[in-house]
Amino acid sequence: CPELGASLASRGATGLQAVKELGMAMQVARKYSGTNEEAARNAANWFSHMTAGATVKHFGDVGIDYQSELMKRMREQKISALQASLQVTDAYIDKVSAGQTIAVKDGKKTKQLSFREALDAAKASGNETEIKSVVERFGLSKVFQDMQTVNFYMAMRQGKDMFKQGMATFDTAEAKG
Repeated sequence: CPELGASLASRGATGLQAVKELGMAMQVARKYSGTNEEAARNAANWFSHMTAGATVKHFGDVGIDYQSELMKRMREQKISALQASLQVTDAYIDKVSAGQTIAVKDGKKTKQLSFREALDAAKASGNETEIKSVVERFGLSKVFQDMQTVNFYMAMRQGKDMFKQGMATFDTAEAKG
């Protein structure tokens, strides 16, 4: 998708490594979405929301300088802007949801779940209304402004190993041949 390539390039990701990463990210996104178009839309929304001024402000409101953290992670860990954006978002979620739980019905019982547990359970149910409810109940709708952004984030979190393994296959002798 040319728009996604341009979006990555505007964040400093260029060349073969950027192509590999975008390709793998799209494979992961596609695995957890209904269509190629949905996967591309989810990724496009992620890139646009993660660099929006409002998003950067929300991170700042909880003491996270989004741009500085992004650059620091890219430099120190030698990772891409995409991977760094996921890590910085994880840090934001950990900070704003620390110690918080929500009550979730599980049959006749009610369980207290952390944000990640509640979001994973909602995502497993496939019910977008439930996913949106979890995001809103934890006050994260400021950052996750739409379901496409949530869906891309969740796909990349759930497909973390798939992404890592896929990226590693690009460096094998077989792939280079």
